[in-house]
Amino acid sequence: TNQQDNQFQLLQGDVQSNHAKFTTEQTDKLSHLTSTIESLIDSSVTSCESRLAQSFESTVQNLSDSMLNRLNLVAGDVAIIRTDVSSELTNYSHRLESTENQFNQRFA
Repeated sequence: TNQQDNQFQLLQGDVQSNHAKFTTEQTDKLSHLTSTIESLIDSSVTSCESRLAQSFESTVQNLSDSMLNRLNLVAGDVAIIRTDVSSELTNYSHRLESTENQFNQRFA
């Protein structure tokens, strides 16, 4: 029985050693897996952030271009209106001058 006790203790030691080794290996694998998952998440987040930034910049550029086009159209309309008003004022000035001349000729 002494021999059996010794064998049992040796077996128990082997089981404990194997258990510790297995636990360490599993912990290492879990740590590696966790690190890999974190790396993948970081990479995905970075990629999403980059695409979002590019999309935002593109949207802002498109809006900017659109607003610039609209401003150019408005500026063109303003120039046309300014020309029309200037022309009307010139015509009005000529009519006024003509009326003044006619008035002066009749009553001078």
